Amino acid sequence: MGRISLDHLAAAISKVRSMDLRQKETLADEIFAHQRNLLASVLVQPRFGVTCEKMEFLIGLLVICYQAMKETALPWPLISEDDQEYQIERETAILKHFDTLGGAIGERFANGHLERYPERALMAFVSGEVSAWLGRLAETGKQDESDKYVMMAVATLVNCIAYANVDSPDTPTK
Repeated sequence: MGRISLDHLAAAISKVRSMDLRQKETLADEIFAHQRNLLASVLVQPRFGVTCEKMEFLIGLLVICYQAMKETALPWPLISEDDQEYQIERETAILKHFDTLGGAIGERFANGHLERYPERALMAFVSGEVSAWLGRLAETGKQDESDKYVMMAVATLVNCIAYANVDSPDTPTK
C-alpha cells in the first residue's frame, strides 16, 4: 500500500484544478522551498527542446504530485539530485530488461513490477495523464523528439516520490 492513497490523490487533483494562477504560483514557491530538485528537473526541460506548451503539462503534473505528497501529512524528505539520478538509472535498467524479455515472460515481468510498485495510485494517474497527452499531441501533429524527455522527467518524478524514504510504517526502500 502506498503512502499516497486514492483519497489523497483525489484531493490533490481537485485542489490544484480549482486553484487560480496566484494560488498555483504560491504552490510553486512552496515546491521551490521544499522540493527544489524536483522543480529544477522540470524547469531544465527547455534545454532539451521541450516547448512551453509541453512544459505546462509537465509543471501541471509536478504540482499535482507535490500536492498529493502534502495531502499525506507525512514528513517528505528533500529529493536529491542523487535520488533522481538513481531513479533514472533504475528505470532505464528496468526498461532494457523488459525489452530483452518480450512475449508472455515480458508481460509477467511488467505486471510483477507494477504490482510491487509503492505508489500505484499515483503511477496510474500519471500514466493516464501521459497517455491522454500523447494522444492529443498525435492528433495535432505536435509530437517530436522532445516528448521522450518529458516522459523521462515524469517517470523520474513519480519514481522519486514512490521510493522516497518517509518516516511511516510502510516506507519502501531503494
